[in-house]
Amino acid sequence: MPNVTDRMSAADYLAMIQARAGGAAPTKRKNKFGNRRGLEFDGEKYDSSKELKHHQMLKLARTAADPRDRVVRIERQVPYVLLDKQEGERAVRYYADFVVEYADGRTEVHDTKSPPTRADKTYVIKRKLMLSRHGIRIQEF
Repeated sequence: MPNVTDRMSAADYLAMIQARAGGAAPTKRKNKFGNRRGLEFDGEKYDSSKELKHHQMLKLARTAADPRDRVVRIERQVPYVLLDKQEGERAVRYYADFVVEYADGRTEVHDTKSPPTRADKTYVIKRKLMLSRHGIRIQEF
């Protein structure tokens, strides 16, 4: 095994790491909050299994008898501008997991979040800006 020096090549370093791991390739890094990205169902991709299950529940709600529960329209990954573009800065956007319209005429924004994500400072600020700028209270699932 070569000595670690400032002259070690990237290939030598990777070979050394692989040898220490018993010859196995380095494992892929887990997602920050542990969700499985890239799930696919009926030709659509989802960011988490929780999001997939919520979408299936919303599709099932299309057959509900009560107009308060019957879903008539589902939109996914709808962008909302929270802060406009400024000189030298990009606009700040929030992407709603689902915008759901019910048969009784009401519209809700649904977001599937785990408890750690709900506590994330960036998400909390975006949630508050949605209420302040658009008057929309996000329904968390």
